[in-house]
Amino acid sequence: MNIDQFRVPGTTRWTSQFRLKQWQHWLISSPDVAFTIAMVDVGYLKLGWIQAIERSSGKRWEWKAQSPFARCNIARSLWEERSDFKQSGCSIQFDNHLSTEGHTLHFKGNKTSTQPDIIGHLVVSHPLDQVDPLVVCLPIGDDRAMYSHKVPLPVQGNVTIGDRHFNLSSENSTAFSDIHKGHYPHHTWWDWACFAFHDDQGRIVGLNLTHGLAQNPRRYNENAMWLDGQPIRLGLARFQRNRGNLMQPWKVETDCGSVQLDFQPLGGRGENLQLGFISSQFQQLYGHWSGSLRYRSEVLQVEQVFGLGEDHECHW
Repeated sequence: MNIDQFRVPGTTRWTSQFRLKQWQHWLISSPDVAFTIAMVDVGYLKLGWIQAIERSSGKRWEWKAQSPFARCNIARSLWEERSDFKQSGCSIQFDNHLSTEGHTLHFKGNKTSTQPDIIGHLVVSHPLDQVDPLVVCLPIGDDRAMYSHKVPLPVQGNVTIGDRHFNLSSENSTAFSDIHKGHYPHHTWWDWACFAFHDDQGRIVGLNLTHGLAQNPRRYNENAMWLDGQPIRLGLARFQRNRGNLMQPWKVETDCGSVQLDFQPLGGRGENLQLGFISSQFQQLYGHWSGSLRYRSEVLQVEQVFGLGEDHECHW
């Protein structure tokens, strides 16, 4: 579907393009280091960031840029297309090659007075006969919808941060993809949780939970867990957290009883944009998830798993 040609009711085709919000985001996690890497196009503003966290020390770095004039091209398809962002010393490129069962991530951030440079090359494997993504199209307002593609996958490669060198192995490292497109209403909010890890049997376990995004979330949601490549549908997600102090512990569960988790934030990144009638309060926290996931008779213990918790409210 040519989503970029969709016309939002009550607007012209030209003004409809500013209602389209789209991004491609990756969470990369390994025993030594973790990353969030993203490019976002909200129509009137383009954003990109590379966030790195050294797991042992807790040291965090971030390279980011935003501008209405930044180069930001979000792939229309993951089959054989590229997403790229470049602006002010921050360069990101995602080559999407589902036709050959994978993705390659290239990113670079320049050295500044407060932090070193970064350069990374990662290969994400997606064997289509072994791993099924979650792909949804959900109603988010009158006569409009959002599309999302999410999946946990193995990743390997290398990243250099200043004089630190990190090698990622597909045996203990994971990548969680978040591809998103939607013609959003003026006021939007959501909570989001995600993580992926290898269990003691070597299987990749993944989780994606959202609340507040779609209409009728009990029926329409993108809540799922993955076990050895297969997504398992979950019920309505409930987030309990202190919006006045998001660094306090969170509690997240699903009404189907399959998810009971606690989240201890360790840090994060945020955007607080105020552009006239346009505003965005965005907090993406990283930390440790603990608790349990249940599927049929199996109970999976989640112990200090690195992942994300997100709180976002915006008028755009």
